[in-house]
Amino acid sequence: MLSASWIILVGTILLVGLFGIFIFKDKKRISKDWLSFGGAFLVSVVFLYLFPLIFGTFSPNAKYWVLGGFFMQLVLEQFTQGIEHGHVHSHERSVLFFVQIILGLCIHSFAEGLALGGYEVLEPKGHDHSNEHVGSTMLLVGILLHHIPAVLALVLVLMSSGFSKKWLYWGVLLFSFAPYLGMITGTLIHIEQMVLEGILAGVAGSFLHVSTTILFETDDNHHLNWKGMIAPLIGVILALISLGL
Repeated sequence: MLSASWIILVGTILLVGLFGIFIFKDKKRISKDWLSFGGAFLVSVVFLYLFPLIFGTFSPNAKYWVLGGFFMQLVLEQFTQGIEHGHVHSHERSVLFFVQIILGLCIHSFAEGLALGGYEVLEPKGHDHSNEHVGSTMLLVGILLHHIPAVLALVLVLMSSGFSKKWLYWGVLLFSFAPYLGMITGTLIHIEQMVLEGILAGVAGSFLHVSTTILFETDDNHHLNWKGMIAPLIGVILALISLGL
């Protein structure tokens, strides 16, 4: 499962990022429908699968990791400028800005890869589903659904800030391989089960922050938009079907 996961994860992020470099010209934002769909799917995975697993079978201390992950994501967004949930803001071109953006994104992605790589150690404990890979698959899909708009937002931010294609290539490459490094660490290095539980709980808290931010910001005027409800509804339904609920 691990080899397939990292190929899918790294390959998809890399290809989408390179695609964005070649097609983006005057585009300045990511599709709200895609963001809404991904946010709804992600928050569904958190509430319907990760939270029951974390609060039902993990150490009682896991709840603090969830809270820590939520607020750590808030800290990381001071570096990434909200790229994780599709924000695109132009800045003055500088090496410091590039390092800031990539560092924040890579820390975020590394933690998710670490949770994904160590998940098979945790999954059998209290696992209620007949398919033993359902949890790691849902984690993989959840990561992909918010990394796809994130890598496109990264391309747009760097492009609109005046960075050359060389910098764009390096940004996409580093962001693409960060979760793979996390997966390698999670599987090859022995980590105590309680720590792995905490990491997964922290990632769940991060997911909650990213997904709710996406959903709360999809309507600039905060009006009920029935047409805009279609994408998140599809995301919820797909999550329910995937989890067999």
